[in-house]
Amino acid sequence: MKNKNYFFLILITCYTLLLLFFPSDSIDAAKAALKICSASLVPSLFPFFVCSNIIINLGGATFLAKLLSPIMKPLFNLSGGCALPMVMGFISGYPVGAKTAADLYTSGSCSKQECEKVLAFCNNSGPMFILAALGSNMLGDPAIGRLLYFSHILSSLSVAFIMRFLPSAYIDTKKEPSKKRFKEFGEVFSDAVSSSAMLTLTVCGFVIFFSILISFIEKLNVIGVLASLGLDYSLLKSFIYGFFECSGGCFSAVSATENPLLKYILLSAILAWSGISVHLQVLGIIKKAKLSSKLYFKGKVLMTIISPAITFFLYSFTNDRALLFPFVKTVLFLVILFFILYKILSTLKRTYLKHPALPPR
Repeated sequence: MKNKNYFFLILITCYTLLLLFFPSDSIDAAKAALKICSASLVPSLFPFFVCSNIIINLGGATFLAKLLSPIMKPLFNLSGGCALPMVMGFISGYPVGAKTAADLYTSGSCSKQECEKVLAFCNNSGPMFILAALGSNMLGDPAIGRLLYFSHILSSLSVAFIMRFLPSAYIDTKKEPSKKRFKEFGEVFSDAVSSSAMLTLTVCGFVIFFSILISFIEKLNVIGVLASLGLDYSLLKSFIYGFFECSGGCFSAVSATENPLLKYILLSAILAWSGISVHLQVLGIIKKAKLSSKLYFKGKVLMTIISPAITFFLYSFTNDRALLFPFVKTVLFLVILFFILYKILSTLKRTYLKHPALPPR
């Protein structure tokens, strides 16, 4: 643990020294990040932070549990209350889904295993960012924004379905929960606004911090050195930017290439991954709730793989169907190969169980 702290201490010390060596570049990067925050993040995140907080404190999880329990159990092997972070993740944006899931667990509305499964797919980009900021403003094409948002939702639901095969422990709904002090709506609303304002400022702080970090990476010509290995400079910059921070990564990816399909696949991957900036926010949220982050990161990796594939399929189907046949052929080949390997391994396993040891010679 101490070695890990020393490692981060060295990194932060280097970051601080770079602030002193490149003060003007740091200020310019911070100003650019503030523009992104004021134009898209604050208007889209803050209202949903407030709403999710109020919904949970007024019993919204219980209502959704009764309404969606017939769907959540057979499809995702989760109790109905877990629908709230899923829905909030779709209509708001990261880290609202993760915060809602953690609040749901700490309030006793879902089990720890369920919450950790939900964290794997509920922390998604919101429609305000994908449809408005990315689709309409950055790309100038609302239709592409809808395509990216639809791919984002489908990849999240795909991960949710995959996670259903993991075991879950359920909250006993017949058990009487511990009574809490009743709060008037004014008190609930006031608490929601103050806590949401603090969380929104935290999100913006992460965006500014990593925007300055990317400016250092570019200033030190790290991207140029990597690009000299034969990689495209603009795509590499967008990839690195998106790895650390989603909003700036998307902004960079829009102008990285003229190839629309490559651009949309890169954007879809960045949105699905969401960036180290978001992951650190989520780790801060789930750490307080004493939850594990293993399934969260596995879910994000799966989404980063699935979402670009869905984007490719949807774009090819709606724009250039000549690309569709090779893609479907490759997918079918991989599915058949996986099925054959699965059958071979299953047969070997059954054979071993029947004959665990060879007869003596």
